[in-house]
Amino acid sequence: MSIVSLQLYPLLLLVLILWGAKVSRKEIAAEFWSVDQTKMMQGVLCICVVLHHVTQEISSYGSRNVGPITWFSDIGFLFTGIFFFISGYGLVTNLLHRPDYLKHFIPKRLGAVLIPFWFVNLLLVMAGIFIFGDHKTTLRGVMEVFGLRLVNSNGWYIVEIVLFYLMFYLLCYCIKNKDVALVLLSVFALAIIRYAFFTGHDPTGQNATWFRGEWWYNATIMFVVGLWYARFREKANGVLERGYKVILPVVAILTVASMYASRYVLGRYGYYHEQLAFGHRDALITLLVQCVSCVIFTLLVVLLNMRITIGNPILRYLSKISMTLFLVHGFFVHRVFAEVHMSDFLRYAAILATGIACASIVAPVTRFLSKQAIEY
Repeated sequence: MSIVSLQLYPLLLLVLILWGAKVSRKEIAAEFWSVDQTKMMQGVLCICVVLHHVTQEISSYGSRNVGPITWFSDIGFLFTGIFFFISGYGLVTNLLHRPDYLKHFIPKRLGAVLIPFWFVNLLLVMAGIFIFGDHKTTLRGVMEVFGLRLVNSNGWYIVEIVLFYLMFYLLCYCIKNKDVALVLLSVFALAIIRYAFFTGHDPTGQNATWFRGEWWYNATIMFVVGLWYARFREKANGVLERGYKVILPVVAILTVASMYASRYVLGRYGYYHEQLAFGHRDALITLLVQCVSCVIFTLLVVLLNMRITIGNPILRYLSKISMTLFLVHGFFVHRVFAEVHMSDFLRYAAILATGIACASIVAPVTRFLSKQAIEY
């Protein structure tokens, strides 16, 4: 009965997505891939990431079957891939349609990401010291606040996306031919993937070192895909629209098949054979399958949004706190509730409730601080 009850969470998530959704049957929806739509998608993706991390905890990274929700343990990279895709898409879309986009890019774009990151890091460092009795030097505390050492393992995404933002700004500011700039930015992203791939995992197992672990690179390719989708959006959408009735079911089937393939290669090959002679071969096979899976899954989301416009008060609210929730939920997963004995069902509920409550308090503060920094 316990395993059956856990399936309520993905079902409720599906209900949340469909509540208030509008369907356009014959043409591209008016709100297709708009700012509001992508922000609400990020809210949904953030909930998916929370489910992913909690499922990893209760299932011992998929080794213990807890029903269909066990899938969330192995598909977190798909949700992260869409985050990267939206980021790349947003950069190029704004660059092409806003002539003054680069003028205030650094304070606006980086401030909106780094200030919440730093503020949440500060709270986590203080909580570690005053609640959990962590002992650390002043230097280590400062490094953790500014993200040079990751007190929050989920902060890896912020580190990587900031690097992409900075490179985007430098290339597009210095190079007049934007296509050349995008090619070089794509090469930079691929170089990051290669570097992280060969760097391997953190031997201490603390996830505290930059670019140590497959989560640093197994979804990064979607940033590049997002860049070029935005660059050729009209042509790409034209192809998808003309063949929609055929492409949608094919992509849906491929999505399921690619998820199965991804789970298979994780179990058969995987990223953790670094000390063996065939370790890089296994990791490369797994990476290639996961990259393809990311592309297919994201394409399915794009196709669905062509016809389905999501929107309800809860999704709009989640869109406002999604970044903060992404940053704080790991604290509840790995520290607050890690040693608390409770049913799996209650663990999901407790982490979702406290994470959302905490994000609801912290997000307005970080928005205020970001606004002040940008205006200053």
